[in-house]
Amino acid sequence: MTPLINTLIQISIFVVSIYVVGFIISIINKLFYKIAGTSKAVIYGTGIIGTPIHELSHALFCVIFLHKITEIKLFQINSEDGTLGYVKHAYNKKNIYHLIGNFFIGVAPILIGTIILILLLKLMVPTVFDGIVDVINNFVKANTESFNFFDFFDLIGNIFIIFFKGATNWLWWIYFIICFFIALHMNLSKADLKGTVVAIPFIIIIFAAINFILYFIAKDAYNSYLNVMWIGGMYLLSILLLSLLYSFISLGFALIIGLIRKIINK
Repeated sequence: MTPLINTLIQISIFVVSIYVVGFIISIINKLFYKIAGTSKAVIYGTGIIGTPIHELSHALFCVIFLHKITEIKLFQINSEDGTLGYVKHAYNKKNIYHLIGNFFIGVAPILIGTIILILLLKLMVPTVFDGIVDVINNFVKANTESFNFFDFFDLIGNIFIIFFKGATNWLWWIYFIICFFIALHMNLSKADLKGTVVAIPFIIIIFAAINFILYFIAKDAYNSYLNVMWIGGMYLLSILLLSLLYSFISLGFALIIGLIRKIINK
């Protein structure tokens, strides 16, 4: 494939896929509150764990990309606009590293939230974690050189099956509840998405530059680069798939809460 096509593939995997997952998670978040209600008990009860993790995710990448955090609220109640938390940061608009950081700062809740849930799964239900890792590794090996949509659908089904098999373990149920609190707040706000836009041109230029330079100057190095990027991309897609699984768990809780409300109201 040409360096142009490889650039487009890499941008699709490492950038577009994150936006798509973020969009789906935001829809799930809206559906949750539409079903469960927007009472203070529901909003504050679900946000007390998820919101601080969401904001700390932003803050972590602010530190990594050397942005100055000017104000941070991990969790607040009774705000005028209903905002549960926020991170305000300043940066040098002429610094490319700072500008690129905006992308990672914006999408941080998805990346960090999923990583936290994966680590908790390893600690609390290691058998489920090991099973999911084996399935993901097999998927990556089977798609080392090219992507097979049928394998991806198999990956989705296998992860769901392995995950819910853990329901026989009481620790799995505690983990399930933790998933609900964290996953519900992995959504990206309009402000989060708006902040990432400024970084996109630079990310595209970097991907394009690496592909074209290596393609014309160092073919062997280019092949190694493509291999690393492809395998890394497959792992990223697998992790994003897990983030969607966790988000659907929060939607399941919404259905339960909505059912309980109907019963009580009757």
